[in-house]
Amino acid sequence: MAEVDETPARFAQACQRSAEYPLTLLRTEAFSHQQNALQKRLGQEPVFHPSDQALVIRDLQENSSAFDKGQKLETVDQVEAHLVPEDKDPWWRFM
Repeated sequence: MAEVDETPARFAQACQRSAEYPLTLLRTEAFSHQQNALQKRLGQEPVFHPSDQALVIRDLQENSSAFDKGQKLETVDQVEAHLVPEDKDPWWRFM
């Protein structure tokens, strides 16, 4: 019997539980205590500025020692173009 990829269903569940981020990450190299600390910090500080309606993506590639400068994405088309399924995922991505 072939294995069923449950990733899409797990991703949908993670989206529904977005208030629990980063505890809902599907794949991570972070330890649970790091995730808990980040979740606590995100709950204490404002994350988004009300006048800024864009998404900034910063990637850390596997062989890199620092995050890239980041890219500001202002439309759904820009986000989709950035997240090309054929490209290799970065080691870590902040959105």
